[in-house]
Amino acid sequence: MKIFIIDTLNVIFKSNDLKNKNKENGVSSFCSILSNYIQKYPSYKIMLIVDGTISNINNYHKNISIIESLNITADNKIKEIVKSSPNKNNYEVVSSDTEVYNFARMNGIKAILSEDFLKMINFQNVNKIQNKSNKSISNTSKPQKSSKKEIEELSQLFKQKSDDFDIY
Repeated sequence: MKIFIIDTLNVIFKSNDLKNKNKENGVSSFCSILSNYIQKYPSYKIMLIVDGTISNINNYHKNISIIESLNITADNKIKEIVKSSPNKNNYEVVSSDTEVYNFARMNGIKAILSEDFLKMINFQNVNKIQNKSNKSISNTSKPQKSSKKEIEELSQLFKQKSDDFDIY
């Protein structure tokens, strides 16, 4: 089981789609994106650490939990979680904050930059789009048979006789 500890606002501010929203809307939109991602990986758990308090946020998936840092910073809350994590091999911290990133690594927990995490969770969507476009291309553009003239031109280019080629 993999457990992501996410510096939520840090990730949101790295996303062009999410950074211009208010805190609640940004977190809500991020939860929606994560819900789609986590459906592909049902054994993953995601802990969203949010600075201060937040209201009106529904948990979108049972494996996503929102943890408010309350009177401390999200960075300090993440450090508390990292220190108390029992099986450090299962955890991965997501933050572009150098202090948080390095703290996780010094405590034996993997760390990933927010930008890289955003690329990772969007990778599945990009692949779906590319696969759809590749299918439509493959269905519409089939190779055509070469004409006798094209074969002769090619044979001249390669200084071979056109008799050496099979014409269909």
